[in-house]
Amino acid sequence: MVGCDENDDITQIPRFVDMEAIAGLERGEPIGKPASDRVAALECSSFEEGVGVHDELHVLRVVAHCTGEVALVRSGELVAHNVDVLLRHRLRSISVDRPPFYPPAMVPEAGLEKTEEGLAPLGGGWFVLNAREARWRHREGRGDSLPFTGWTDFEAETYFPQVGIQLFVLGPGEPIGMYHWEADQEDFLVLSGEALLIIEGQERPLRQWDFVHCPPETRHMIVGAGDGPCAVLAIGAREHIDANVNGGAYAVDEVALRHGAGVEEETDEPERAYARFPKSRPTRYRDGWLPSG
Repeated sequence: MVGCDENDDITQIPRFVDMEAIAGLERGEPIGKPASDRVAALECSSFEEGVGVHDELHVLRVVAHCTGEVALVRSGELVAHNVDVLLRHRLRSISVDRPPFYPPAMVPEAGLEKTEEGLAPLGGGWFVLNAREARWRHREGRGDSLPFTGWTDFEAETYFPQVGIQLFVLGPGEPIGMYHWEADQEDFLVLSGEALLIIEGQERPLRQWDFVHCPPETRHMIVGAGDGPCAVLAIGAREHIDANVNGGAYAVDEVALRHGAGVEEETDEPERAYARFPKSRPTRYRDGWLPSG
């Protein structure tokens, strides 16, 4: 942990103070921290070893949060992170007037709508939803899925704009979707059964608890395999949710075409990529889809 030596006379080392930065702080100029923070410019010349910093730092900044947590920052790099250590020493600071801190409003609980096919979350609050009690959707030729984070584009963009999470149950030969790549990261975990991963033109068999990581722009698709259902948990970032295929496209690939999971012409239009499949419809969960327990 970093701290000034208790015997240091910090008032005698003005050469370490960036007066222009301090003047900016006094004027209340933003430095990239929340307005509710208390910001101070500190003078200090002696630090404990083993923290990867020089003995002389020209400008140090302390951000004191309402929780009493303090971070010592140098050029955006965290140097110390302990309020007691920092405040025990006789550090001279220049405080900046900031608006009073008000805790954020409590996040409301989202209601669960009861439908004929199961429960579905309403709105963007927090919720707890059991997969066996939820409303699923049947996708002819592509298995069944449970979109935890938005059934429609509107719900996904409005209530779940950061991360998408879905459960898929695939029969043998059924793909999650069409072979494609996205501008965002995607990851998959096989919960039960067997599957086939098609990735960058290669085939990889998957079994229970296999994890698949797809960095941005990785061309991929997963197809059910074996002689029974396969359950897969899918997680994807949504930084490019406002673009088709999350900023990517459906790519042409011979291996994907051979397994019924590819397009014959590259496109970024889902309507074209899935033209041969009927529209999905709501359905209830069926026993045996997910692992017991």
